[in-house]
Amino acid sequence: MQQHLSAAAASQGSGLLLVGEPGIGKSAVVEAASSIAQDRGFTLVICAGVGSGGSIGFAALHELLAPLLTYADALPQRQRAALDAVLGTGDEQPADRLVLALAVLGLVQEAAHHKPLLLIVEDLHWVDRSSADVFALLPRRLGNTRAALIATSRPYAEISDRERSFQTTQTLAALTADEAASVVAMRAPQLKKNESDLIVRASHGNPLALTEFIGTVRREPVHGSTSLSLTSRLEQAFLSEVSQLPHGSRRAVTLAAIGEQSSQGEIIAALRVIGLQAGDLAAAEQSRLVRAVNGRFVFRHPLLVSAIVGAADFAARAEVHKALAEVIHDPARRATHRAEAVIGQDDEVAAELDAAAERGFRRGAKAEAASRWQRAAELSTDAEGRSRRLALAAESSRQAGDATRTAQLLSEADAITSSSATQRQLARTDWMLSMTAAHSGRTTAQLVALARSAEETDAALEVLVWAAAKCWVQQEPEEVRLEVMRAAHERRGGSASLRAVLTVLVDPIRNGPTDALPQFLEEVDDTSAVLLNCLAFSAEGLEDLETAERYWTAGVQLFHSTGRVSDEVISICGRSTVRLSAGRVLAGIADAELALRLARDLNLPIVAGMAGAALARGRAMLGEREAAEAALAAVADEPGASTFARIEAVVAWARAILAADAGDHAAAVQELFVATAYPPISARATGDLIESLIRVGRLDVIDAWLAAVGTTDVSGFRVIAGRTRALTDEARAEEHFVSSVAAADGDGDAIEVARTRLAFGEFLRRKRRVIDAREQLAAALSIFESQGMPGLSRRARAELRAAGVRDAAGGIEATGLAAAALTPQELIVVRFAASGLSNKEIADEVYLSHRTVGAHLHRAFAKLGVSRRAQLSGIDGLQSGGEAA
Repeated sequence: MQQHLSAAAASQGSGLLLVGEPGIGKSAVVEAASSIAQDRGFTLVICAGVGSGGSIGFAALHELLAPLLTYADALPQRQRAALDAVLGTGDEQPADRLVLALAVLGLVQEAAHHKPLLLIVEDLHWVDRSSADVFALLPRRLGNTRAALIATSRPYAEISDRERSFQTTQTLAALTADEAASVVAMRAPQLKKNESDLIVRASHGNPLALTEFIGTVRREPVHGSTSLSLTSRLEQAFLSEVSQLPHGSRRAVTLAAIGEQSSQGEIIAALRVIGLQAGDLAAAEQSRLVRAVNGRFVFRHPLLVSAIVGAADFAARAEVHKALAEVIHDPARRATHRAEAVIGQDDEVAAELDAAAERGFRRGAKAEAASRWQRAAELSTDAEGRSRRLALAAESSRQAGDATRTAQLLSEADAITSSSATQRQLARTDWMLSMTAAHSGRTTAQLVALARSAEETDAALEVLVWAAAKCWVQQEPEEVRLEVMRAAHERRGGSASLRAVLTVLVDPIRNGPTDALPQFLEEVDDTSAVLLNCLAFSAEGLEDLETAERYWTAGVQLFHSTGRVSDEVISICGRSTVRLSAGRVLAGIADAELALRLARDLNLPIVAGMAGAALARGRAMLGEREAAEAALAAVADEPGASTFARIEAVVAWARAILAADAGDHAAAVQELFVATAYPPISARATGDLIESLIRVGRLDVIDAWLAAVGTTDVSGFRVIAGRTRALTDEARAEEHFVSSVAAADGDGDAIEVARTRLAFGEFLRRKRRVIDAREQLAAALSIFESQGMPGLSRRARAELRAAGVRDAAGGIEATGLAAAALTPQELIVVRFAASGLSNKEIADEVYLSHRTVGAHLHRAFAKLGVSRRAQLSGIDGLQSGGEAA
C-alpha cells in the first residue's frame, strides 16, 4: 500500500483491487490507506456501492465526482457534454462510456495537478453497472497522473471480469487458527478456553466474525455447525444485536437499511410517514449499528444491511417502500420504491417505471434502464404492454453489452407478442445480437417471412436487408439468396438505398459494390454499423479496396460524430487492414494501434485480437520483428481471439512474413498454408510469400495462384504476377519485370513496384549490368525508405553497395522522413496538430485526455526537433490529411 501511494505521488498512478470475503478486512485496509494518504497530502474522493438494491444508473459516479466538478470547465467539448448528460445538466445525447471515462479522467488529472488524489470505490460488486463500467476504464489510464484508485470487492464470479482493469489485484486471506486465537485472547481475555476455541472454529479466521462472535457469546451460544455459511452466521450475529433494540428502533433501522441510498432528510421524513421520529434511531446509533455521515445514515457493515433487509417480511418492506416513495422527489427512485411495494400488476406504477427507464436510457444508464423496463413488464396488465416493455428491455440490455440477458428477454417477449411493430423491434435486436455475439437468432427464412407480413414497404425492405446480411455472413445457399430477392421484388417503391444494399449483400460477387452509400448514410439508424461492416468486408473480399475504405471511413466518421465508440473502433480496425493491403502501411499501423487501444479500453477482445493481428502484419511488412512479435503476444492475451478464424489467419500471415524476412522459407510456407485456409485473405497472403514458395519449390501453389488472380482486374496482383513470372522464367525475366512495373496503377501499388524493382536490380546485377541495376535499386530504396520499411531498405542498400554505390549506407533518417521516428499514437496526434487542432480538439478526436495529448506532443516535438506547431508544416510524412486518425 505504501508503494502504491508513493508511485502515485510520483505521477505513476495505477489501480489496486482488494478482494475478500465479507469481514475479511477490506475496509480496514482502505482506512489505513486513507490515513497514510491524508498524512502525505492526498485529497480523498470516495464512493460506495449499496447492497439494498434498486441502484440508480451512475449513482456511484455522481458520488465520486461531486468534489471534482469544479474542474469541469477544463474538459474538451465532447467530454464535457458527456459529463453534463450523465449529471442531467445538459441537453446533449449521452456519449459512449469511453468518452465519459475520459471526462472523469480529465477531472482526476486536473485535480491531481494541484494535489495528489486517492480515489476509493468501496463494494465494487454492488456499484451500479453504469458507474462500474466507467470505473473499469480508469486504472490503466492513470500512468502519468498523481492519482491512485483503490477498490474493494467480494469474490463474486462477475467481478473476475473487472480484475483485468486493475494493474494489481490482492486477495485478502483469513487469519490462521493461532492468529485468530491471539485476537480473541487480546479482545476478550475473560472468556473460557472452550468459549474461545468455539469462536475461533466458527469464525474460520474472519476478523469481523471474531469481533461479532465475541460480542454475542454471552447473549447466546455460538455453535460451530457448518450447516450455515459464515456470511449467514455473521448476519445472525448482527440480528442478535438488532433484536436488543426497542420495537420502534427496529422499525427505524429497517427503514434506514432499505432506504440506504436516501439522504438523512429523506429517511427522517419517511420515518414520520410511518409514525416514527428521528429519535427512534438513537438506540441504534448508541449501539454503533448506524451513524450519520455526510448527510446519510451509514451502517457499521454491509452485512448488517443485508441481514436487516432479509429479516423483514413483505408487509414491513412494503410499508417502508411506500413511505420512501411518498417523500422522495427523484422520479426514478420514487418509481422504484413504488414498484417494490406492489403485489401483482399495476399499470400506473408500470408507466412510472417506463418513464424512469426512458430517462435513464437517454442518460446512458442502459443496464439500469433494462431492469426498469423488465420490472415494468412484470407490472403490466396486458400482454402487448408486457411485450413492448420487454422489447425495450432487450434492446437496452444489448446496448449495455449483456448478451445472455438480452437473449432471455427476447425469448420471453417473443412468446407473448402479437403486434407487428413489436415483432420487428424484437427481430432487429435479435438480428443485431446475432451479428455481434454468440447468438444464432432468427433464420434467414424467418426474417423473409416477417418481411412479407409487414404492411409498409420500407419496413419490409429493412427486414430483408437483415436477411441479406445473414446471407453474406453465413454464406447461405443459392436458393435462400433467391428467396430474399423474390421477397424484395414483390414490393414496389421504397428506399432505393435499402434496395441497393440488399442487392449487394445477397450476392456481392455478382452484384458488386453499391454507389448508394451517400443516400444510405442519410437514412442511417442503429443497424447501420453492422450493414456498413458487411458492405466493407464484401468490397474487400472483391479486392475493391477503394470502396472498402470508403465504407470503413464512412463508419469511422458516422460513429465518431454520434458518440458510438464501440462501432467506431470496429470501423477503424477494418480500415487498418484495407490500408495495409493498399500499401499505406504507416496509416494502417496507426489505425491498428488506435483500434487495439480502444478495443482494450472497451473490453472488446475479438476486436482487440483483430487489431493486434493487423498490427503484427503491418510491423512485419516493415521488417520490425520485435514490434511484430509484441503485437502477436497482445493477440494471444485476448480471451477467445486466437480461436477466431480471421484472427488466426492474419496471425499466421504475419508470422509467415517474419519467417521469410529471417530467411526461414520453409517455416514461412507452413504459416502461409495456415493463413490461406481462410479464403478471404488467401490471394493477398500468397502474393506476399511468392519468393518463399519459389525457394521451397512449391510451383504448384504458385501456378494455382497465377490462374486465380489472372481473372481479376486488381493492379497490385498484376504487379506481383509479373514479378512471379520473372522469378520463375529466367529466359524472359526482363520482359516480365518490365511488365510488372508497367502494371502499376497509382500510389497504392508503390510497395509492390519497389519489390519488383529490387528483384529486377538483383537480376541485372547478377547479369553484370550494374548501371541498369543501380537505377532499379535506387528507385526501390527511395520507396522503401519513404514508407519506413527498414528491412527492405537494408536489402536494397546492400545490393547498391554490391553494385558499386559507395554512399548507399544511409537510412530512413537520411531521407528526411523524420515522422518515421514517432510512435503511431504520436504520429496521429502530431498530424492533427499540424492541421491546426488544439489539444482539447485532438483529445476529442483520438479519445485521450487533453493532458495526455500534451504529453504526446511534448515527446514528438523533441523527436522532430521543433518547438512549436507552426514548424510541423515543413516535416515530411505529416501531410496525410489526417488519414491515420
